[in-house]
Amino acid sequence: MRLLILLNFLCIIIAVFFATGLALKICLVGLSGVIFMILTYEIGQLIQRTKTTDTLLDKMIDKFKKKDE
Repeated sequence: MRLLILLNFLCIIIAVFFATGLALKICLVGLSGVIFMILTYEIGQLIQRTKTTDTLLDKMIDKFKKKDE
C-alpha cells in the first residue's frame, strides 16, 4: 500500500513537472511572439511615417516650385 501511494505521489510530481515545463515553454514562445509582433508593428509604423513624411515633403517642394515659376 505504501509503495502504491509513493508511486502515485511520484507520478503526480512528474506530471506537475512536465506541465510546468510545458507551460514555461508556451510562455516563452508566447513572449517571443509578442515581442516579434511589437517589433513588426513598430517597423510598420516607422515605414508608414516615413512614407507620409515623404509625401508631405514632396507636396512642400511642389508648392515652392510653383511659387518660383
